[in-house]
Amino acid sequence: MLPFWRAVLAGEHLAGPGFGDEVRDPAGALPTVWFQESGRDEPRQRWHPDVWVDPAEVKPRIEAALAAGGALVSDEAAPHFWVLADSDGNRVCLCTWQGRD
Repeated sequence: MLPFWRAVLAGEHLAGPGFGDEVRDPAGALPTVWFQESGRDEPRQRWHPDVWVDPAEVKPRIEAALAAGGALVSDEAAPHFWVLADSDGNRVCLCTWQGRD
């Protein structure tokens, strides 16, 4: 799942000693997203962030997310937002200001 979230968040993947599996904002302005196994007990931990992006960045982020194993769930509300999912079904909305009153 990490490559999908790295693509959606336009972050850097850092791994190795001193790092968990995490995605960091290259500019250091956004919080780090850290990944860990959620276990097998139900309900499994799930989350649904909304990520606001410049309209010019939506298409490249969607393409990168799909290449990283994600899926486009819906573009029905575009250009307000697109819904994507990682390989475990966790969803994210890529949101823009376009088409909003």
